[in-house]
Amino acid sequence: MMRSLQCALAAALLAAAGAAPAQWMWVDAKGLKQVSDRPPPASIPAKNILRAPMNAVVEDPAAKEAEAAAQEALASAAPAPAPTKGLTLAEREADYRKRQADKAVQDKKLADAAAASDSKANACRAAQENKAKLDSGIRIRNGAGRSEFMSDKERADNMKETARFLAANCQ
Repeated sequence: MMRSLQCALAAALLAAAGAAPAQWMWVDAKGLKQVSDRPPPASIPAKNILRAPMNAVVEDPAAKEAEAAAQEALASAAPAPAPTKGLTLAEREADYRKRQADKAVQDKKLADAAAASDSKANACRAAQENKAKLDSGIRIRNGAGRSEFMSDKERADNMKETARFLAANCQ
């Protein structure tokens, strides 16, 4: 009987512990950690919020401003729709098709630029990894499936070429 009562009491305590209020933790302007069941003031940047409840949404005003600026830049880059008053249906259709074609060209340019940027970043990352491997002094095979190792001259040449590539393409 006593054992059952103890188990029931322990279960009740565990259930009550799960119902604790949500906790926020942040670093204030003075550098002190603050803990509360309420969200921090709006003046606290999102990077200073150390802990938030699971379902809480933490908004960063700087990120919101950057997103608004990006949306504004996109809106200003898009061509304004032509006035449709006084145009025939065929003329409006032709104008619509022209705007769609212009948008497709612009989207392709943006996609190509993003792909080129990704490709350049991958090439720089690979060159930096190669430089680190060459600088480490470990023995490197002369090629895939070959049994001989790179000579000191080949290593020096490879290091110069890698340094030249990094200097020219990676900042």
